[in-house]
Amino acid sequence: MRRSNVPPGALPSPSLLGVQRLGIAASYFLAAKLGLHMVGEFAALVGCTVLASLAVFSDWLPESVDQSVAYIIFPLLIWGALRFQQPGATAVSLTVAAVAIVDTVAGLGPFAQPTVGTSLVLLLVFLGVVGLTGLVLGAMTAERRLVERERIELLARELQARAAAEEAVRQKDELVATVSHDLRTPLDAMLGWTVMLRQGMLSSERAAQALETIERNARAQAQLIDDLLDMSRIMAGRLLLHPAPTDVKQLIESVEESLKPAAQAKEVAVDVSVDPIRITADAARLQQIVWNLLSNAIKFTPKGGRVRIGAHRVADQAVISVRDNGVGIDPTFVPNLFQRFRQADRGSVAERGGLGLGLAIVRQLTELHGGTVSAASDGEGKGAEFVVTIPIAVASDPRERLVAPVPTGGS
Repeated sequence: MRRSNVPPGALPSPSLLGVQRLGIAASYFLAAKLGLHMVGEFAALVGCTVLASLAVFSDWLPESVDQSVAYIIFPLLIWGALRFQQPGATAVSLTVAAVAIVDTVAGLGPFAQPTVGTSLVLLLVFLGVVGLTGLVLGAMTAERRLVERERIELLARELQARAAAEEAVRQKDELVATVSHDLRTPLDAMLGWTVMLRQGMLSSERAAQALETIERNARAQAQLIDDLLDMSRIMAGRLLLHPAPTDVKQLIESVEESLKPAAQAKEVAVDVSVDPIRITADAARLQQIVWNLLSNAIKFTPKGGRVRIGAHRVADQAVISVRDNGVGIDPTFVPNLFQRFRQADRGSVAERGGLGLGLAIVRQLTELHGGTVSAASDGEGKGAEFVVTIPIAVASDPRERLVAPVPTGGS
């Protein structure tokens, strides 16, 4: 091992010893940023680097060893770059530099020359090669891991898209089956009663009952078709709104009056508490919102139950609420209530009926008016509450306007 002409009694200065400590401290600082699960391996890397650096640059090897021994540092550099990317390569480079500078200035190591200046020039060339190699290896490793991460994310997105497509196909099949069933059931009833009427098989009392049944099923079928057409118009952006001054109190009382026979048939009490409010809205569509919510509340409230509908003004908003003490909703399903073709298990299929479009239409119509709708339930058997909030006045021109199409990814 070559030595410089440094006086035998010369020792590294405190500042040089500080450089050594600083390099090792910086290495452990980098370890702290890697996470606890890799600190053990990182500590082993730094320890091996310190030992290898001392073996190369201190007086541990025979003097006959030339400068090529310094390249035993490179396997450690590759280890640090592959496992820890740039932080690992930087830690190895700093540790080697800290030990090498101190020992080379002290006249030790393969780069020791008769003068300190010459020794440091050779050492800096070597350290430059080490540092550049570490940075290149670290960058290549980071890029490779980035590519792998992007590939994994792309695969996850493809799997998610595939699952979404399969779910869309499943929902389409369910929709076709539901539409077929819900459209055919009223037709079967109407056809059966019509045949009996034409053949004169019914008494006058039964004939009146038959006509009532035919009318009820025709209205139910018309409602199903209207729901499908409304959702189609909303999704395609072809729904034309007609905003105009609207009396909310009168509108709600009109809806309650139209649903009174259904409520009386189930012996469901409907309490109405509405403040006088006038807003700018499409009266027909606002009536559709209220009708859907109130009819649902009556439908899912058992015999002898109670439904409350109210409206009041909060700042520049009209708040309409419908509350029942019926079968309630599973809280885990509440976020899905306003999605198309989704129905909570609120009783039997025969009791539910419909296509699962009513609440989806309520949400879309409410949002088209610049408002919001929410639902809440304490659980099954504890009733449910729906709250619609609509601005008193629309921000845009109150004349007729065509709504924008709803993105197909929306629900």
